[in-house]
Amino acid sequence: MAETDIILAEVAGLSRAEQIIFDSPCPEKWRKQAMDILDQREKKIPLQYVIGHTQFMGLKFRVEPGVFIPRADTEVVVETAIDILRRERFQQPYVMDIGTGSGAIAVALAKNLPEAKVLACEIAEIPFRVAMQNARFHQVEARIEFVNGNWRENVPLDLDMIVSNPPYIPRNLESTLASEVVMHEPHLALFGDDEDGLSYYREMARLTRTAFNKLEGGWFVCELGDNQATECVRIFQREGWHEISVIRDLSGTVRVLSARSIERYLAR
Repeated sequence: MAETDIILAEVAGLSRAEQIIFDSPCPEKWRKQAMDILDQREKKIPLQYVIGHTQFMGLKFRVEPGVFIPRADTEVVVETAIDILRRERFQQPYVMDIGTGSGAIAVALAKNLPEAKVLACEIAEIPFRVAMQNARFHQVEARIEFVNGNWRENVPLDLDMIVSNPPYIPRNLESTLASEVVMHEPHLALFGDDEDGLSYYREMARLTRTAFNKLEGGWFVCELGDNQATECVRIFQREGWHEISVIRDLSGTVRVLSARSIERYLAR
């Protein structure tokens, strides 16, 4: 949806279809509200922060400064996770979302998989609070356990799947990002460590391989940055993961990696 449509929907409460057929003069109240939003946009404040919410997987999510804004690209992570869990016939899947941010992935999984239990881990205070608000709004808080802390210290050993949209942008690409992203969105959620931005993949591939205890093993599903697929596949191969696949988004860009671990914690 174009920004103008979003702004009209925000100030007038009209859907895109209703906007098309609306032929009355614009009320002064709507005009003033729209101008206030445009004034903030001129200051490069992301529209999602201005109106206080965004859409993800057809669901409304609260966002505010300090919270990474969910993108449509990440919906492929959720779709891939759901496909695997259903294909593998996990009856009551236990899924961990590393770096949950707004809670978009965790909440979308809980909404689409009523039998699932989700552990959502977030180290930053503001997104942690907002994620819990989003879970309550969508009435899935009973099935999502939120942990405010370092994910490395909070990985259970009886998971069925781990999902993540980790920070992966190399610092040397900061100048290529839109100014409103660099100025306003949390850098902790944007930039990976190491020169190539892949530090989180290296750690997660190494530290989570034995977080599963079922005979069928467990799965890892994560978002990838542009042109990172080849090296990320190598990372997971070196750490002993199996059935490694990459999935393209709607634009044809390789966006998601999935991998399976068959090394059970209980067997060690």
